[in-house]
Amino acid sequence: MRILYIEDDPISIRVMQRITNYLADELLIASTVADGIIMAMNKPDLVLLDLNLPDGKGLDVARRIRELGYMFPVVALTAGNIGSDYQRCLDAGCNDYVVKPVNFPQMCAYLNKWFGR
Repeated sequence: MRILYIEDDPISIRVMQRITNYLADELLIASTVADGIIMAMNKPDLVLLDLNLPDGKGLDVARRIRELGYMFPVVALTAGNIGSDYQRCLDAGCNDYVVKPVNFPQMCAYLNKWFGR
């Protein structure tokens, strides 16, 4: 599966690279809102989206993806409070929300759930 990970933190990117290598998934990386929107046009199977990016809010990516008519799953990943952010994520077009940090086994299980494995 092709996963687009929109994240600017190098440590988080390295962790996700390890996870996707282990699961034999392809990982595409964007580190800004602008790059994320452009790369989403390649129609990945799943988008993992950090909410705080250097050039704007991750939810802007989710909104734009939906405005363009893309229906692939978008999952927000953030260290924020799930209570206050969850509804905002859904309203912006996200399908789900994951609170960071997530460990290796948790994220493997989560990705396997999304991909039905």
